[in-house]
Amino acid sequence: MPQLQPNRAASPVPPGLSDLLASGDEAYERGDRIAAHSAYRDAQRLDANDPGLLSRLGLTLTLVARDELKGIAFCEEAIRRGGEEPDALWRLSVVYLATFQKDRAIRAMRRGLQLAPTHPKLLLAIDGMGIRRRPVIPFLSRSNPINRFLGKLRHRLAPPKVDEET
Repeated sequence: MPQLQPNRAASPVPPGLSDLLASGDEAYERGDRIAAHSAYRDAQRLDANDPGLLSRLGLTLTLVARDELKGIAFCEEAIRRGGEEPDALWRLSVVYLATFQKDRAIRAMRRGLQLAPTHPKLLLAIDGMGIRRRPVIPFLSRSNPINRFLGKLRHRLAPPKVDEET
């Protein structure tokens, strides 16, 4: 059965949608999550199907309105409709972290970094996670002095890659 491609046909953008999204993004960046949520809600009245809006609204639904199920559903639907876009994957990872789904968050971050290796928010998020590599000698404990020494040496010689397993 053929795979359905996301509908990426250019539909006319309702007047004011871009302004509301920019206003919401600006409010989110300065830490005013409530104002961002309000701007995204207003934008939803103009175009409830825009993938970028669904992703943003899913983020604030989770963080502001504490509606975790809808937040996850909106973020996942945004990716289904608009394709895998690094900003959408970053928002999905934030939602997963907020709902205590660390494994899913890490997968979303890694996928986003595969698409955009220099995406600043994704890089900051994955660095903040403190993801560790497997011990050099797996049958020894992580705290074993040999593993610690070899781990430091490995880190100096070959810094971890984004897609490396933990």
